[in-house]
Amino acid sequence: MRQYWLSRVSWAVHTNPFRQHDTQYSRSLTVPLRWPTSDSRLIVQAALHGLQQIYRPGLNYAKAGVMLLGPPPSTSSRWVMTRPGYRR
Repeated sequence: MRQYWLSRVSWAVHTNPFRQHDTQYSRSLTVPLRWPTSDSRLIVQAALHGLQQIYRPGLNYAKAGVMLLGPPPSTSSRWVMTRPGYRR
């Protein structure tokens, strides 16, 4: 099984633009992780934190999405080698 290292979690939500009588709302947010990780507990924690920042109760949401983002390719080796607990 391949292991992925993630460095950011991005959220996006929006209401239905075709329901003009509803309050319109659209937001996105990217939450950076302290260091790249493959720990699903930390990833879910970051995703929930991002959702709490952009969620507004009482709206009729049409779509929500989350993207899991890794470090840029040019910095991936630097990220892995500087994370806490890394041993070569």
